[in-house]
Amino acid sequence: MFYTIAMIGIILENVWNIYLLTRQRRKLLSSEYKGFVANNFSEKDFKTMKAYNTDNINYSMFSRTFSFIITMIMVGLNLYPILYSIITSKLYNLSDINQQVIFMLALLQLSNIIDIPFSVYKTFYLEEKYGFNKTTVKTFVFDLLKNTVLSIMVLYPFLMITLKIINVMNAGFWLYLFLFTFGFTVLLIILYPIFIQPVFNKFTPMEDSDLKSRIEKLGSSQGFNAKKILIMDGSSRSSHSNAYFIGLFNERRIVIYDTLLKQTDEDSLLGILAHELGHWKLGHTWRQLAINGMLQLTLIYFLDFCIFNANFISSFIKGEAPLILKIIYFQIFFNAFSPILNVMMNFIIRYGEYEADGYAVKLGYGDSLIKGLISLYKENKANTCPDELYSIYHHSHPTLLERIEYVKKQESELKKKEE
Repeated sequence: MFYTIAMIGIILENVWNIYLLTRQRRKLLSSEYKGFVANNFSEKDFKTMKAYNTDNINYSMFSRTFSFIITMIMVGLNLYPILYSIITSKLYNLSDINQQVIFMLALLQLSNIIDIPFSVYKTFYLEEKYGFNKTTVKTFVFDLLKNTVLSIMVLYPFLMITLKIINVMNAGFWLYLFLFTFGFTVLLIILYPIFIQPVFNKFTPMEDSDLKSRIEKLGSSQGFNAKKILIMDGSSRSSHSNAYFIGLFNERRIVIYDTLLKQTDEDSLLGILAHELGHWKLGHTWRQLAINGMLQLTLIYFLDFCIFNANFISSFIKGEAPLILKIIYFQIFFNAFSPILNVMMNFIIRYGEYEADGYAVKLGYGDSLIKGLISLYKENKANTCPDELYSIYHHSHPTLLERIEYVKKQESELKKKEE
Protein backbone atom coordinates (compact mmCIF):
# COMPACT_ATOMS: atom_id res chain seq x y z
CA MET A 1 0.00 0.00 0.00
CA PHE A 2 2.74 2.49 0.97
CA TYR A 3 4.69 1.76 -2.21
CA THR A 4 1.55 2.22 -4.31
CA ILE A 5 0.76 5.55 -2.66
CA ALA A 6 4.33 6.73 -3.26
CA MET A 7 4.31 5.75 -6.94
CA ILE A 8 0.89 7.29 -7.55
CA GLY A 9 2.08 10.44 -5.76
CA ILE A 10 5.20 10.68 -7.94
CA ILE A 11 3.16 10.29 -11.13
CA LEU A 12 0.37 12.68 -10.10
CA GLU A 13 2.82 15.36 -8.97
CA ASN A 14 4.61 15.27 -12.31
CA VAL A 15 1.35 15.32 -14.29
CA TRP A 16 0.10 18.20 -12.12
CA ASN A 17 3.28 20.23 -12.61
CA ILE A 18 3.30 19.72 -16.38
CA TYR A 19 -0.37 20.71 -16.50
CA LEU A 20 0.32 23.93 -14.56
CA LEU A 21 3.34 24.75 -16.72
CA THR A 22 1.24 24.21 -19.84
CA ARG A 23 -1.45 26.55 -18.49
CA GLN A 24 1.14 29.23 -17.69
CA ARG A 25 2.80 28.95 -21.10
CA ARG A 26 -0.59 29.26 -22.80
CA LYS A 27 -1.39 32.32 -20.68
CA LEU A 28 1.90 33.98 -21.59
CA LEU A 29 1.56 33.33 -25.31
CA SER A 30 -2.03 34.62 -25.40
CA SER A 31 -1.44 37.73 -23.25
CA GLU A 32 -1.79 41.05 -25.02
CA TYR A 33 -0.07 44.37 -24.44
CA LYS A 34 -2.87 46.35 -22.84
CA GLY A 35 -4.37 47.55 -19.57
CA PHE A 36 -2.17 47.40 -16.48
CA VAL A 37 0.86 46.09 -18.37
CA ALA A 38 0.67 48.77 -21.07
CA ASN A 39 0.39 51.47 -18.40
CA ASN A 40 3.54 50.39 -16.57
CA PHE A 41 5.85 48.60 -19.05
CA SER A 42 7.12 49.34 -22.54
CA GLU A 43 6.03 47.01 -25.32
CA LYS A 44 9.64 45.91 -25.78
CA ASP A 45 9.95 44.98 -22.09
CA PHE A 46 6.64 43.11 -22.29
CA LYS A 47 7.73 41.02 -25.27
CA THR A 48 11.08 40.24 -23.65
CA MET A 49 9.33 39.23 -20.42
CA LYS A 50 7.06 36.86 -22.33
CA ALA A 51 9.98 35.28 -24.19
CA TYR A 52 12.11 34.90 -21.04
CA ASN A 53 9.35 33.31 -18.99
CA THR A 54 8.27 31.05 -21.86
CA ASP A 55 11.84 29.79 -22.25
CA ASN A 56 12.01 29.17 -18.50
CA ILE A 57 8.79 27.16 -18.63
CA ASN A 58 10.11 25.03 -21.48
CA TYR A 59 13.28 24.45 -19.47
CA SER A 60 11.25 23.51 -16.37
CA MET A 61 9.14 21.06 -18.36
CA PHE A 62 12.21 19.25 -19.62
CA SER A 63 14.11 19.25 -16.31
CA ARG A 64 11.04 18.12 -14.32
CA THR A 65 10.31 15.33 -16.79
CA PHE A 66 13.93 14.18 -16.63
CA SER A 67 13.83 14.20 -12.82
CA PHE A 68 10.54 12.27 -12.91
CA ILE A 69 12.07 9.57 -15.15
CA ILE A 70 15.11 9.21 -12.88
CA THR A 71 12.90 8.92 -9.79
CA MET A 72 10.65 6.32 -11.44
CA ILE A 73 13.68 4.26 -12.47
CA MET A 74 15.27 4.46 -9.01
CA VAL A 75 12.08 3.57 -7.15
CA GLY A 76 10.43 1.32 -9.74
CA LEU A 77 13.53 -0.83 -10.29
CA ASN A 78 14.47 -0.64 -6.61
CA LEU A 79 17.97 0.62 -7.36
CA TYR A 80 18.65 2.23 -3.97
CA PRO A 81 19.61 -1.10 -2.27
CA ILE A 82 21.84 -1.97 -5.24
CA LEU A 83 23.63 1.38 -5.07
CA TYR A 84 23.96 0.99 -1.31
CA SER A 85 25.63 -2.41 -1.72
CA ILE A 86 28.01 -1.11 -4.39
CA ILE A 87 29.11 1.95 -2.44
CA THR A 88 29.37 0.37 1.02
CA SER A 89 31.20 -2.71 -0.29
CA LYS A 90 34.32 -0.54 -0.44
CA LEU A 91 33.80 0.76 3.10
CA TYR A 92 33.84 -2.51 5.07
CA ASN A 93 36.50 -1.19 7.46
CA LEU A 94 34.22 1.66 8.61
CA SER A 95 31.42 1.54 11.16
CA ASP A 96 27.87 0.87 10.00
CA ILE A 97 26.78 4.46 10.67
CA ASN A 98 29.76 5.86 8.77
CA GLN A 99 28.93 3.66 5.81
CA GLN A 100 25.35 4.92 5.76
CA VAL A 101 26.38 8.57 6.04
CA ILE A 102 28.94 8.23 3.24
CA PHE A 103 26.34 6.48 1.08
CA MET A 104 23.91 9.36 1.57
CA LEU A 105 26.58 11.97 0.80
CA ALA A 106 27.62 10.01 -2.31
CA LEU A 107 23.99 9.84 -3.44
CA LEU A 108 23.58 13.60 -3.03
CA GLN A 109 26.79 14.29 -4.93
CA LEU A 110 25.68 11.96 -7.71
CA SER A 111 22.45 13.96 -7.93
CA ASN A 112 24.47 17.19 -8.10
CA ILE A 113 26.63 15.79 -10.90
CA ILE A 114 23.54 14.82 -12.90
CA ASP A 115 22.24 18.36 -12.38
CA ILE A 116 25.38 20.06 -13.74
CA PRO A 117 24.34 20.02 -17.45
CA PHE A 118 21.02 21.62 -16.50
CA SER A 119 22.79 24.31 -14.45
CA VAL A 120 25.21 24.98 -17.31
CA TYR A 121 22.36 25.36 -19.79
CA LYS A 122 20.33 27.65 -17.52
CA THR A 123 23.31 29.81 -16.53
CA PHE A 124 25.31 30.07 -19.74
CA TYR A 125 22.50 29.89 -22.29
CA LEU A 126 19.12 30.85 -20.83
CA GLU A 127 20.28 33.56 -18.42
CA GLU A 128 22.97 34.70 -20.86
CA LYS A 129 20.42 35.02 -23.67
CA TYR A 130 18.45 37.62 -21.70
CA GLY A 131 21.42 39.50 -20.27
CA PHE A 132 21.23 38.19 -16.71
CA ASN A 133 24.29 35.97 -16.49
CA LYS A 134 27.49 37.50 -15.14
CA THR A 135 29.00 34.20 -13.97
CA THR A 136 32.29 33.17 -15.54
CA VAL A 137 33.22 29.53 -16.09
CA LYS A 138 35.82 29.88 -13.35
CA THR A 139 33.26 31.23 -10.86
CA PHE A 140 30.80 28.48 -11.84
CA VAL A 141 33.36 25.72 -11.23
CA PHE A 142 34.56 27.21 -7.94
CA ASP A 143 30.96 27.59 -6.75
CA LEU A 144 30.38 23.90 -7.46
CA LEU A 145 33.48 22.97 -5.47
CA LYS A 146 32.56 25.27 -2.58
CA ASN A 147 29.02 23.89 -2.48
CA THR A 148 30.35 20.35 -2.42
CA VAL A 149 32.78 21.00 0.43
CA LEU A 150 30.28 22.99 2.50
CA SER A 151 27.48 20.46 2.01
CA ILE A 152 29.75 17.66 3.24
CA MET A 153 30.92 19.75 6.21
CA VAL A 154 27.32 20.48 7.22
CA LEU A 155 25.60 17.21 6.33
CA TYR A 156 28.19 14.77 7.68
CA PRO A 157 27.76 15.70 11.37
CA PHE A 158 24.01 16.25 10.87
CA LEU A 159 23.48 12.77 9.42
CA MET A 160 25.79 11.13 11.96
CA ILE A 161 23.92 12.59 14.92
CA THR A 162 20.52 11.90 13.30
CA LEU A 163 21.30 8.21 12.79
CA LYS A 164 22.79 7.87 16.27
CA ILE A 165 19.70 9.39 17.90
CA ILE A 166 17.45 6.94 16.05
CA ASN A 167 19.71 3.97 16.81
CA VAL A 168 19.97 4.78 20.51
CA MET A 169 16.35 5.78 21.14
CA ASN A 170 14.71 3.33 18.70
CA ALA A 171 10.91 3.72 18.48
CA GLY A 172 9.94 6.94 20.24
CA PHE A 173 12.96 8.91 19.01
CA TRP A 174 10.81 11.63 17.43
CA LEU A 175 11.01 14.22 20.23
CA TYR A 176 14.79 13.93 20.64
CA LEU A 177 15.39 14.08 16.90
CA PHE A 178 13.09 17.10 16.57
CA LEU A 179 14.95 19.00 19.29
CA PHE A 180 18.23 18.30 17.52
CA THR A 181 17.05 19.13 13.98
CA PHE A 182 15.24 22.30 15.06
CA GLY A 183 18.28 23.48 17.02
CA PHE A 184 20.50 22.67 14.05
CA THR A 185 18.20 24.69 11.78
CA VAL A 186 18.34 27.74 14.06
CA LEU A 187 22.13 27.44 14.25
CA LEU A 188 22.41 27.40 10.45
CA ILE A 189 20.14 30.45 10.15
CA ILE A 190 22.46 32.33 12.51
CA LEU A 191 25.72 31.15 10.93
CA TYR A 192 24.74 31.33 7.25
CA PRO A 193 24.94 35.12 6.73
CA ILE A 194 28.06 35.44 8.89
CA PHE A 195 30.22 32.51 7.75
CA ILE A 196 28.69 30.70 4.77
CA GLN A 197 27.37 33.40 2.44
CA PRO A 198 30.67 35.36 2.46
CA VAL A 199 32.29 32.26 0.93
CA PHE A 200 30.31 32.98 -2.25
CA ASN A 201 29.77 36.74 -2.20
CA LYS A 202 31.66 39.86 -1.23
CA PHE A 203 29.99 42.20 1.26
CA THR A 204 31.11 45.82 1.40
CA PRO A 205 29.95 48.33 4.04
CA MET A 206 27.82 51.05 2.48
CA GLU A 207 29.67 54.33 2.18
CA ASP A 208 28.41 57.34 4.13
CA SER A 209 25.84 59.14 2.02
CA ASP A 210 22.40 60.71 2.16
CA LEU A 211 20.90 57.35 1.14
CA LYS A 212 22.66 55.55 3.99
CA SER A 213 21.39 58.16 6.46
CA ARG A 214 17.84 57.74 5.17
CA ILE A 215 18.08 53.95 5.50
CA GLU A 216 19.45 54.22 9.05
CA LYS A 217 16.69 56.68 9.95
CA LEU A 218 14.03 54.35 8.53
CA GLY A 219 15.37 51.39 10.51
CA SER A 220 15.92 53.22 13.80
CA SER A 221 12.41 54.73 13.65
CA GLN A 222 11.06 51.20 14.06
CA GLY A 223 13.67 49.95 16.52
CA PHE A 224 15.90 48.27 13.95
CA ASN A 225 19.33 49.75 14.67
CA ALA A 226 21.41 48.08 11.99
CA LYS A 227 24.96 47.28 13.02
CA LYS A 228 25.87 47.06 9.34
CA ILE A 229 24.43 48.12 6.01
CA LEU A 230 26.15 45.92 3.44
CA ILE A 231 26.29 45.96 -0.34
CA MET A 232 26.48 42.46 -1.82
CA ASP A 233 28.21 41.89 -5.17
CA GLY A 234 25.23 40.17 -6.77
CA SER A 235 26.44 41.49 -10.13
CA SER A 236 29.39 39.08 -9.99
CA ARG A 237 26.98 36.28 -10.89
CA SER A 238 23.72 37.78 -12.13
CA SER A 239 21.92 41.04 -12.80
CA HIS A 240 18.91 39.85 -10.78
CA SER A 241 18.34 42.03 -7.71
CA ASN A 242 17.12 41.81 -4.12
CA ALA A 243 17.46 43.19 -0.58
CA TYR A 244 16.81 41.73 2.87
CA PHE A 245 17.03 42.36 6.60
CA ILE A 246 18.73 40.06 9.11
CA GLY A 247 17.28 40.52 12.58
CA LEU A 248 17.44 37.30 14.58
CA PHE A 249 18.65 37.69 18.17
CA ASN A 250 21.19 40.54 18.44
CA GLU A 251 22.31 40.37 14.81
CA ARG A 252 21.09 43.44 12.94
CA ARG A 253 22.14 44.02 9.36
CA ILE A 254 20.68 45.19 6.07
CA VAL A 255 21.92 43.62 2.84
CA ILE A 256 21.33 45.28 -0.53
CA TYR A 257 22.37 43.79 -3.86
CA ASP A 258 24.57 46.16 -5.86
CA THR A 259 22.30 45.46 -8.83
CA LEU A 260 19.31 46.85 -6.91
CA LEU A 261 21.16 50.10 -6.26
CA LYS A 262 21.71 50.49 -10.00
CA GLN A 263 18.15 49.54 -10.97
CA THR A 264 16.11 51.73 -8.59
CA ASP A 265 16.10 55.32 -7.39
CA GLU A 266 16.42 56.16 -3.69
CA ASP A 267 12.69 56.49 -2.99
CA SER A 268 11.91 53.15 -4.65
CA LEU A 269 14.70 51.48 -2.70
CA LEU A 270 13.38 52.89 0.57
CA GLY A 271 9.92 51.60 -0.32
CA ILE A 272 11.34 48.11 -0.82
CA LEU A 273 13.32 48.33 2.44
CA ALA A 274 10.21 49.54 4.30
CA HIS A 275 8.52 46.33 3.17
CA GLU A 276 11.47 44.24 4.38
CA LEU A 277 11.46 46.16 7.67
CA GLY A 278 7.80 45.21 8.01
CA HIS A 279 8.74 41.53 7.90
CA TRP A 280 11.11 42.07 10.82
CA LYS A 281 8.82 44.33 12.86
CA LEU A 282 5.85 41.98 12.49
CA GLY A 283 7.91 38.97 13.56
CA HIS A 284 7.57 37.08 10.29
CA THR A 285 10.95 35.39 10.64
CA TRP A 286 9.99 34.00 14.03
CA ARG A 287 6.56 33.01 12.77
CA GLN A 288 8.06 31.21 9.79
CA LEU A 289 10.56 29.50 12.07
CA ALA A 290 7.73 28.31 14.32
CA ILE A 291 5.72 27.00 11.35
CA ASN A 292 8.76 25.21 9.96
CA GLY A 293 9.33 23.75 13.42
CA MET A 294 5.78 22.37 13.52
CA LEU A 295 6.26 20.86 10.07
CA GLN A 296 9.55 19.31 11.18
CA LEU A 297 7.88 17.87 14.26
CA THR A 298 5.04 16.38 12.21
CA LEU A 299 7.44 14.94 9.64
CA ILE A 300 9.70 13.38 12.27
CA TYR A 301 6.72 11.95 14.18
CA PHE A 302 5.53 10.12 11.07
CA LEU A 303 9.11 9.09 10.30
CA ASP A 304 9.19 7.45 13.74
CA PHE A 305 5.98 5.59 12.93
CA CYS A 306 6.97 4.47 9.42
CA ILE A 307 10.55 3.24 9.77
CA PHE A 308 9.61 0.91 12.62
CA ASN A 309 6.52 -0.31 10.77
CA ALA A 310 7.27 -3.67 9.12
CA ASN A 311 4.49 -3.17 6.57
CA PHE A 312 5.96 0.17 5.47
CA ILE A 313 9.47 -1.15 4.83
CA SER A 314 8.34 -4.44 3.25
CA SER A 315 6.27 -2.53 0.70
CA PHE A 316 9.50 -1.02 -0.70
CA ILE A 317 12.14 -3.68 -0.09
CA LYS A 318 12.31 -7.33 0.85
CA GLY A 319 14.33 -8.31 3.90
CA GLU A 320 16.28 -6.06 6.23
CA ALA A 321 17.09 -2.52 5.17
CA PRO A 322 19.70 -0.16 6.64
CA LEU A 323 18.30 2.85 8.47
CA ILE A 324 19.37 5.33 5.79
CA LEU A 325 17.34 3.48 3.14
CA LYS A 326 14.29 3.53 5.41
CA ILE A 327 14.66 7.30 5.68
CA ILE A 328 14.99 7.64 1.89
CA TYR A 329 11.87 5.56 1.29
CA PHE A 330 9.98 7.61 3.86
CA GLN A 331 10.98 10.80 2.04
CA ILE A 332 9.75 9.34 -1.25
CA PHE A 333 6.45 8.36 0.39
CA PHE A 334 6.02 11.73 2.09
CA ASN A 335 6.58 13.58 -1.21
CA ALA A 336 3.15 12.30 -2.28
CA PHE A 337 1.69 14.87 0.11
CA SER A 338 4.07 17.73 -0.74
CA PRO A 339 1.69 19.54 -3.15
CA ILE A 340 -0.80 20.07 -0.32
CA LEU A 341 1.89 21.41 2.00
CA ASN A 342 3.25 23.59 -0.79
CA VAL A 343 -0.08 25.38 -1.26
CA MET A 344 -0.48 25.79 2.51
CA MET A 345 2.98 27.34 2.87
CA ASN A 346 2.39 29.67 -0.08
CA PHE A 347 -0.84 30.86 1.54
CA ILE A 348 0.95 31.64 4.82
CA ILE A 349 3.85 33.43 3.11
CA ARG A 350 1.49 35.43 0.88
CA TYR A 351 -0.39 36.59 3.97
CA GLY A 352 2.91 37.83 5.41
CA GLU A 353 3.77 39.66 2.18
CA TYR A 354 0.48 41.54 2.32
CA GLU A 355 1.15 42.41 5.97
CA ALA A 356 4.62 43.75 5.12
CA ASP A 357 3.20 45.79 2.22
CA GLY A 358 0.60 47.24 4.59
CA TYR A 359 3.34 48.12 7.06
CA ALA A 360 5.25 50.01 4.37
CA VAL A 361 2.06 51.97 3.66
CA LYS A 362 1.72 52.92 7.34
CA LEU A 363 5.28 54.24 7.24
CA GLY A 364 4.35 56.45 4.28
CA TYR A 365 6.13 54.43 1.58
CA GLY A 366 3.14 53.07 -0.34
CA ASP A 367 3.80 54.92 -3.60
CA SER A 368 7.55 54.28 -3.34
CA LEU A 369 6.90 50.57 -2.82
CA ILE A 370 4.68 50.40 -5.91
CA LYS A 371 7.34 52.15 -7.95
CA GLY A 372 10.01 49.82 -6.55
CA LEU A 373 7.98 46.68 -7.27
CA ILE A 374 7.37 47.72 -10.87
CA SER A 375 11.09 48.41 -11.26
CA LEU A 376 11.97 44.99 -9.79
CA TYR A 377 9.57 43.23 -12.14
CA LYS A 378 10.89 45.16 -15.12
CA GLU A 379 14.58 44.60 -14.40
CA ASN A 380 14.13 40.92 -13.45
CA LYS A 381 11.71 40.25 -16.34
CA ALA A 382 9.33 38.75 -13.78
CA ASN A 383 6.05 37.31 -14.99
CA THR A 384 3.35 39.99 -15.18
CA CYS A 385 0.81 37.60 -16.77
CA PRO A 386 0.55 34.74 -14.27
CA ASP A 387 -2.02 31.99 -14.65
CA GLU A 388 -4.12 31.99 -11.49
CA LEU A 389 -3.80 28.27 -10.72
CA TYR A 390 -0.08 28.24 -11.54
CA SER A 391 0.46 31.25 -9.29
CA ILE A 392 -1.39 29.71 -6.34
CA TYR A 393 0.80 26.61 -6.48
CA HIS A 394 4.18 28.02 -7.49
CA HIS A 395 4.31 31.63 -6.27
CA SER A 396 5.00 32.32 -2.61
CA HIS A 397 4.34 36.03 -3.24
CA PRO A 398 1.14 37.67 -4.50
CA THR A 399 1.25 38.81 -8.11
CA LEU A 400 2.39 42.34 -8.96
CA LEU A 401 -1.15 43.50 -9.72
CA GLU A 402 -2.50 41.95 -6.50
CA ARG A 403 0.15 43.74 -4.45
CA ILE A 404 -0.38 47.10 -6.12
CA GLU A 405 -4.15 46.86 -5.64
CA TYR A 406 -3.62 45.94 -1.98
CA VAL A 407 -1.22 48.85 -1.38
CA LYS A 408 -3.64 51.32 -2.98
CA LYS A 409 -6.49 49.92 -0.90
CA GLN A 410 -4.43 50.31 2.29
CA GLU A 411 -3.50 53.88 1.32
CA SER A 412 -7.17 54.71 0.73
CA GLU A 413 -8.22 53.25 4.09
CA LEU A 414 -5.40 55.10 5.84
CA LYS A 415 -6.51 58.43 4.33
CA LYS A 416 -10.09 57.81 5.49
CA LYS A 417 -8.89 57.19 9.05
CA GLU A 418 -6.82 60.38 9.00
CA GLU A 419 -9.86 62.37 7.85
